Amino acid sequence: MAIDVNGNVLYGEQDYNDAFGITATDLILPGSAALKVDPATGQGTLTLTTNDILLGPGGSGIETVGVQFVNNSHALIVQFDESATSSGSLDLQTAPSTPLPGNASYAFTLSGVDDICYCSVVYGGVFSTDVPGTTLTGVYDVDDVGAATATVLGTTFSGAAISPPDGYGRGTITGTGLAGTLAYYIVGPEAIRIIDMDANDSAFGSGFGQGTKTFTNTSLVSSVFAVQSNSFGFSYLGPFAAAGSFTIPAAGTFTGIGDDDEIGFVATGTTIGGSYSISNAVGGTTYNGYGSLTFLTPLQDITNLGIYMTDPKLNLNDPNNMSSGLGGALVADLDGYTLNGTGVLIPQTDTSPSHFTGSTGTYAFGAQDYFVCYGCEFDFVGQGSFAAGAFSGTGLLNDVFDIFGSGLPDSGVTFSGTPVPDTTPPGSSTGRYTLFTPNYLLVTVAGSSGFFDVVIYQASGGQLFWLNEDEDTLFLGPLEQQGSLAGVPGVKRSAAKSAKPKYK
Repeated sequence: MAIDVNGNVLYGEQDYNDAFGITATDLILPGSAALKVDPATGQGTLTLTTNDILLGPGGSGIETVGVQFVNNSHALIVQFDESATSSGSLDLQTAPSTPLPGNASYAFTLSGVDDICYCSVVYGGVFSTDVPGTTLTGVYDVDDVGAATATVLGTTFSGAAISPPDGYGRGTITGTGLAGTLAYYIVGPEAIRIIDMDANDSAFGSGFGQGTKTFTNTSLVSSVFAVQSNSFGFSYLGPFAAAGSFTIPAAGTFTGIGDDDEIGFVATGTTIGGSYSISNAVGGTTYNGYGSLTFLTPLQDITNLGIYMTDPKLNLNDPNNMSSGLGGALVADLDGYTLNGTGVLIPQTDTSPSHFTGSTGTYAFGAQDYFVCYGCEFDFVGQGSFAAGAFSGTGLLNDVFDIFGSGLPDSGVTFSGTPVPDTTPPGSSTGRYTLFTPNYLLVTVAGSSGFFDVVIYQASGGQLFWLNEDEDTLFLGPLEQQGSLAGVPGVKRSAAKSAKPKYK
């Protein structure tokens, strides 16, 4: 969609799929003052008016999104109306109508539900475009809790057709075997968002470029990983989220520490280790950056991750911010009937507490929380800072499942706690922090408070992940250091020229 500097939506397009037979490609209609942002915090709301009367509260066709800008080209978002919960990101589009380049390679993951039992399914793999950029060749892994054989590795495809994008940056992909039709939206030449548009199954995810890198086992470095199931990630154990960090003592092996919450089964600060391989071969063909990581010392039920390497110049959380690009990989948990989910793996370059809890900067944060009741969740975004190591923030939280008793989207929600860095091996060198009792994360919504045990893993002073690991609730999300908010649309300005920044 295009938004001018005053926050007016000029035009746009979106795809919707509920896997219950309702799919739609909707127009986003012009709307004045649709985006309203606090210039001090980068926090606000975005109101989208669509031509789809099946969407929004009461079939109004109106969707409200809570936004938390990290910088002027990237924001964390949550659905902020009473019709549903969801979370994601909003990113500036660069040249959206320019087709993906020919002879380029990408890594991707998708997470959703199948057409068998509305059960959790995830995909991960790599693909490349031909020289004209009109067809794709690739390989992918699938983990489908509802299928007779849950995990199938190394499914190949070739000749899949990719249509050129329209003026909104939208195109389609057919012939992969992943779905009858995939729709994609271009963020930039090395970042796309992907959605399955079949009527009775659904999945959503991203594809990121691999650049010109030829990946080997030495390409994987000390890293932080974060992986989570979707809201229907109910195998016999239920949903899960996990985070951790590891080092590479020798190419092909890793050791580290991790935390994992499988709703009722929690592992805290567990030693992990195992082996990995980059550029695995399938049917005698080696696919660049298509790899796997095996936990020989498991993290509860996590034993197998697919890893799909990305361009070292990219920032996977913020694809427009190439200046702080670290690369890494997309990951998919491929543990069959036990677990599945998707996430990221980010190189760990800075574990200094002075660059996080001692930072004078502010952080944008967000997460999607799954509660013990089936399908229940609350999602939030916010902005916070640290003073003498203590965290204090304010944000937006959608409580339509009445977890905190409000039953509403709430603003002015407060977050506080004191992250404590590990002081004993193996945590002392990992950039791991805990907000455990009595230093727990306190979240207050409309006068009602919740207390959450949380662990944080630091990839750098600017990129971290936090994981809630209580027995009856879990969340996983990013903490991203804020950059310049100058130029964020929807902020009051004097004598501003009209422009049309495009966001996806």
